Amino acid sequence: MILPSKTVAPVDSLICISAYVIEILKDKAMNIDELLELFNERYDKPISMDKMMLAINFLYLIDVVEYHDEIIKINVK
Repeated sequence: MILPSKTVAPVDSLICISAYVIEILKDKAMNIDELLELFNERYDKPISMDKMMLAINFLYLIDVVEYHDEIIKINVK
């Protein structure tokens, strides 16, 4: 599910979803609801809140995004 494989299409993989999340967050910081709405407008295939949370958690664990006061933004170092 994290990486594309024979059974997981690239559009369903967390790596691909996370890359789109990064592209959206480059424009501005936002809360999770705004992010999901904008993501589903731009992305090829709408995703659930569960998949969005998995992508955000993945990006947080690898220190790409930060979360303060319900706002998610790119972690600038």
